[in-house]
Amino acid sequence: PKTNINVKLLKQWDNFCEVDGITLRQFHLTKISQDNKRSEEHTIYQLQYAKWLDSCVVKIDDVLKLYRIRSLLSYDDESFISQVESFNGKSFTVPPMVISSEASQRNKNIPLLVHCSAGCGRTGVFITLDYILNIFRKEINSSNKIDVWNMEDDLLFIIVNELRKQRISMVQNLAQYIACYDEIIQYFIILIRNSLI
Repeated sequence: PKTNINVKLLKQWDNFCEVDGITLRQFHLTKISQDNKRSEEHTIYQLQYAKWLDSCVVKIDDVLKLYRIRSLLSYDDESFISQVESFNGKSFTVPPMVISSEASQRNKNIPLLVHCSAGCGRTGVFITLDYILNIFRKEINSSNKIDVWNMEDDLLFIIVNELRKQRISMVQNLAQYIACYDEIIQYFIILIRNSLI
């Protein structure tokens, strides 16, 4: 049977969480069956980052903020949005990630779409960094059997190759590939500075 889909923009936050260039949009999607009975309703978030130009490398601080916002929306969107709205126009920075194991389990079935202009360059860099940062988070990846700290193989190389099996040209050029390594090094520098390692 034919299904109509209605999409309504509920809210939009510009410079979300005090990050220049990040826009968050909240949509309400309703699938309506041919006999006009509501069959499904979903809340969908679009997280847009406009400061990462195709020819530029992104700053690790912004990647980490995008990563935390994406994670907080994925794991507990209602609580996160409620927290943002409670500030009612006042400064609200990206909070630290505190994710319970229950929220981690809920996240397993939430679809996520990442896309840039071609869908492989910046997209590949973000997915690679998002993937590797998740590996380093114990509460998210508690079932990981790989000792990422003592493995002989290049984890980043493995991840990019696996992504390229799913979508051609992920991490499209040498500059983006080097950027992945650089961003991970910067991430560890931040952790060391904050005495988290």
